[in-house]
Order: sequence, then structure tokens, then C-alpha cells
Amino acid sequence: KVLYLQLQADLDSKNDKLIQAAVMEEIAMRETAVTGLQEQLKFAENESALLRKENAMLKHQIAALNGGVVPPPIASFVGTAATGGGGDAGQWGDMINTLKSSLADKQKALMGAEEDKVRLGHQLAEEKLTVFR
Repeated sequence: KVLYLQLQADLDSKNDKLIQAAVMEEIAMRETAVTGLQEQLKFAENESALLRKENAMLKHQIAALNGGVVPPPIASFVGTAATGGGGDAGQWGDMINTLKSSLADKQKALMGAEEDKVRLGHQLAEEKLTVFR
């Protein structure tokens, strides 16, 4: 009977080692997934910051155009029409509409980046929670 109990204890020990190895492998896999999600989240945050910067620049340019002041990037783009050298109002209207549509596109891209950032944040939280369970 003692031999039987000893063999059973050895089997339990081997099973514990197998289970422990499987758990460690699962943890390593989850940690890799968490790291990947963190990198994706960082990329999404960087993209969001870039889009915010572009969005602010476009808003500034539109406000300047609506106020009659031409910021330097636009003045160089439009040339003599922007400095009062014979341009007509139609060019200004076209440029303002182009900038507004560009701003709307950037805002849509920004919203998409923000949605991606939120989604990745949720996935990251779920993976971290799974790892710690």
C-alpha cells in the first residue's frame, strides 16, 4: 500500500509539473499578446496626436481665411492671388471649400483613430485581466 501511495504521489507530482508548464506557456502567450496590443495602442495614440495636430493647423488656416488673413503656407500656395495681385473671389471660395473638406476628412480619420485606440484599450484590458486570473 505504501508503494502504491508513493507511485500515486509521483504521478501527482508529474501532473503538477505538466500543468505548471502549460500555465506558464499560456501566461507567456498572453503576455506576448498584451505587448502586441500595447504597441498597437501606442501607434494609435501617435497617429491620433498627428491627426490632432493636422486638424488644429487646418482649423487655424480656415479661421485665418475666413478672417481675411492669409497664413504663410496658404500665401505661398495661392501666390499673387493671396497677396492681392489680381485673384478673384472664386479662387478664395474654392480654396476655403477645399480646406473645409480636408478638415472634415482629417476629423473623420481622427475619429477612426480614436475608435481604434478605444478598441485596442479594451482588448488590452481584457488580455491583462485574463493574464492575471
